[in-house]
Amino acid sequence: NPSGAARMVAEGALVGVAAALAVHMDPTQPAGGVGVRSGPLTSATDAVTISVEGRSGHSGRPFLCHDAIVAAADVVRAMHALVGQRVNPLAAAVLNFGRIHGGDAPNVIADLVVLEGVLRTLDADARKVLQAEVPAVAAAAAAVWGCTTTTRLVSGAPSVINDAWLGRIVEDAAVDVVGAARVRPLLAPSTGAEDFGFFGEVVPQYMMRVGCGIGGASVAHLHTPEFDIDESALHVATRVMGRAVLRASAERPPI
Repeated sequence: NPSGAARMVAEGALVGVAAALAVHMDPTQPAGGVGVRSGPLTSATDAVTISVEGRSGHSGRPFLCHDAIVAAADVVRAMHALVGQRVNPLAAAVLNFGRIHGGDAPNVIADLVVLEGVLRTLDADARKVLQAEVPAVAAAAAAVWGCTTTTRLVSGAPSVINDAWLGRIVEDAAVDVVGAARVRPLLAPSTGAEDFGFFGEVVPQYMMRVGCGIGGASVAHLHTPEFDIDESALHVATRVMGRAVLRASAERPPI
């Protein structure tokens, strides 16, 4: 997918920049809290498109055809098994298909099914393994039914890797603004993705999460129609960010 951050990097927006800081809202936490974590924060993403091609024909005579829908079903199952069999369970990886299209009529065997999904990985080695094996496993699963596949993987955002030096600065700034009791460590990274990760390939980066939950209401999660925030979170984010920028500007990044 198009990325504003990648385009900014390509067009030189980070030339002369020493570091990059970002804020992300967190509706699962009450307004006023700040979540901090050094190291991996978000996953890398790859868009996956698998076209399964068979041979069409009358639905009453499937033995004369190669059913792309049957083959596509096995491809999806094989992809889920692939993650479990090839990736260390301690190195999180997720591969899901959110869109499938195939067939033109209910009484005709489909000769083409297109699967579209997203591969998310936190570990660089796991990403390489899955990028290499997804095409081969898809082809093998479809071949059982006499079908062929074409796989296209498009690399998306890399992981956001929070810099430890910037992390110390952000944590100190957050303690000054909201107090130590409201600064909480994020114990695990997210399998969501951020194109802010492109900045981290050029300069040290850090993204903090600021609680924005509305008290007394059920959680309206990110990227849903119901999402809303307690706008006092914006005040907290601005104050922490301002202090962090001033402190980082006054220090020299470690080499």
